[in-house]
Amino acid sequence: MQKKYMIFTVILLAGLLAGCAAKKAEEKVMPVAEQKEVTQETELKTPDWFLNLPSDNENFYAATTALGWDLQNAINMAKQDALTDIAGQVSVHVSSMFKRFREEVVTEETAELQSQTNSVSKSVVDETISGCQIVKQDKGRENGKFRVYILMKMPKQTANASMISKIKADKGMYALFRASQGFQELETEVQKSKG
Repeated sequence: MQKKYMIFTVILLAGLLAGCAAKKAEEKVMPVAEQKEVTQETELKTPDWFLNLPSDNENFYAATTALGWDLQNAINMAKQDALTDIAGQVSVHVSSMFKRFREEVVTEETAELQSQTNSVSKSVVDETISGCQIVKQDKGRENGKFRVYILMKMPKQTANASMISKIKADKGMYALFRASQGFQELETEVQKSKG
């Protein structure tokens, strides 16, 4: 009887081990439908808006693309590149406006004024870049990775209003620039957009 019990136990254990091994093997092999979904490439054509970036006098635009194994990571990389691009455009815009103001103002402290305007310019870029928004986004697969195209924009008025605000906060700079024609035009433009 003990021998029969031992044989039964061995057979039972062997069956359990075989079942566990089969279950492990099942877990490693994905069903055929899931395999197709993972390996299937979605042909993604480069969007027209990416190749022909929109342009107008009211917004800064940036179109970027990123490739990554993780979709969210690819989106984040594309957004970061677009923000960097727009920040560069805002910086150039603000710097050119300050250059125009400085050319209209005669002052002996040119180096100090240059330093002040550079500081304000950086502050305007940091403050306004949060106003960027995604206008279009396309995503697909490419060689097993995720490909993302993003179009972002930021209104120029956001940068202009921030610039006016920063200049007015600096009484010395405001006293210098307020009489310049360029500053008056910018201030009028900002006021029109508010109301």
